[in-house]
Amino acid sequence: MQTSDGWFHSDKLKHFAVSAPFGALGAYLTRDTEHPVIYGTLIGTIPGLIKEGIDGTCRGGGFSYKDLVADVAGALTGALLTNWAISYSRDGRSRTVAISYSRRF
Repeated sequence: MQTSDGWFHSDKLKHFAVSAPFGALGAYLTRDTEHPVIYGTLIGTIPGLIKEGIDGTCRGGGFSYKDLVADVAGALTGALLTNWAISYSRDGRSRTVAISYSRRF
């Protein structure tokens, strides 16, 4: 287990950013179940858990529960956002949510 691993090191953002799409995918795949956010978070955490398990067997690195917390937070965020987007699009009203980008020279 790592002891010199800080909560605010830059790799925590990487763990968060990699786990968020996995959580979003998990929530999308389980969108018709009763608990898509929970299942999406679990599915999104699996890659980070595997990575930390592999790190735990290496001499140079080590298992980091702080990295795993960042993985869970990213997966939860992705699952929540996807569940919100799916729920919003299913409410029967004809509304569109989009992101616009324009660039002026």
